[in-house]
Amino acid sequence: MILFPLRDEDKVSSSIWQFYAIGGPDETKCELLDFLASFSDKTPEYKAALALIAIIKMVQSEVKGPQAFRGTSLCHEAIDGEGIYEFIKKPLRIYWFYGQGEKIVICAYGIIKRHTKTDKQDRKRLIELRDKYLDDVAIDHISISRRRRLS
Repeated sequence: MILFPLRDEDKVSSSIWQFYAIGGPDETKCELLDFLASFSDKTPEYKAALALIAIIKMVQSEVKGPQAFRGTSLCHEAIDGEGIYEFIKKPLRIYWFYGQGEKIVICAYGIIKRHTKTDKQDRKRLIELRDKYLDDVAIDHISISRRRRLS
C-alpha cells in the first residue's frame, strides 16, 4: 500500500500527529487528494474542502489528536464499533482510522455525503481498506510517497 503524507512534516514543526492518505496502485493517484482538489472555487463544496483541510491541520497539532474532536460536529464514528471515523464539513466527509504506530491517522477517501448514515457500499469499502492497511503493515508492505501532498 502506498501512503501520501498530508503535510510536509519536515517543514511543519508544530505537527504532533502524522496524517496519510491511501494512494492508488502507483505514486500519482490518491483518491482523497484528487477529491479535495476537484471543486471549483465557485462552489459550496470548495469552501467545505478548505474547511476540511483546516480541520486536519488543526488536529495535527493537537496533543490528543482526533480524540479531542471525536463526538463533536467536526468528527464522529462513521461505522459503529469498527474504529472508522469521519471528519465533517457539510456536505463533505473524509473517512479515516488510526494507523499502526504512535500518533498516526490514515485517511481513506472523501465523499459528498447526501444521507445521514454511511451507505453499505462505503461501509464495506472502508472496512476492506482498513483491513488491507493492517495486513500490509503486518508484512511491512507500506511505502510512503513524497510525490503529492495536501497544500
